[in-house]
Amino acid sequence: MNRVLIAALAVAISVGLIALSVGAFTAPEKTTIAAMKARITALEGLTTSQQANLAAMAADIDTLDQNTQALDARLSALEGAQEAFTFSNITASVSPPCTVGNCYVDISWNVEPCATGQVEWGKTETYGNLTTLETNFLCFHRQRISGLDPDTEYHYRIIATDGAGTVAYHTVS
Repeated sequence: MNRVLIAALAVAISVGLIALSVGAFTAPEKTTIAAMKARITALEGLTTSQQANLAAMAADIDTLDQNTQALDARLSALEGAQEAFTFSNITASVSPPCTVGNCYVDISWNVEPCATGQVEWGKTETYGNLTTLETNFLCFHRQRISGLDPDTEYHYRIIATDGAGTVAYHTVS
């Protein structure tokens, strides 16, 4: 409720209290006036509470805006960093013949600048598995993923991290 309505009700209650004190109201009217007074008190408290909640929500929105701007800046920096990496000579060769218990894929790649290497892989594009991290800063990498199921499509993504800690990803098709 807005403050004008609350003020109008307060005036009405004040007039009613004066009339009440001189005995101008019946018992049901006195009950109604008492109920209205209680309701105004509740509404005044609710309005204060709502204002506090709105102020808190506005502060939360400002914080979310700042966090979003910071995340956008970090994402732009990461996208720029990924462009700074050059992936080349990427191959994914499957073991012939691929049988149960003897199915693997070798993934190899070159990267500039030299970086650590790792491969994310899985049956979906959410991957779910990681190869062992190569911790040396190399320009050529090769990793074998074994224990794969025959006749199953897998998804692979290379992860490279340079000496400055910049991370880049490259999907293997």
